[in-house]
Amino acid sequence: MRHPALRRSARHSKRDSRPGSGSGGPPPTPDPAAQNRIAPDAPPDGEHNQGGVRPEGLEYQRDLGSEQDA
Repeated sequence: MRHPALRRSARHSKRDSRPGSGSGGPPPTPDPAAQNRIAPDAPPDGEHNQGGVRPEGLEYQRDLGSEQDA
């Protein structure tokens, strides 16, 4: 015998057995992941949109230090 909490009531079984009572499933919705997809004509993400590449070396280290001191 099933546990009483796992038993389905008569109310649920009547609702499920009615023919043609619903559309058969949820209505189609737009794709929620579409906003996260890459645009077909977008360039790949890279150095062109990152503000350029700074050469690493002594001058670079001095610039970093002066930004921290300010």
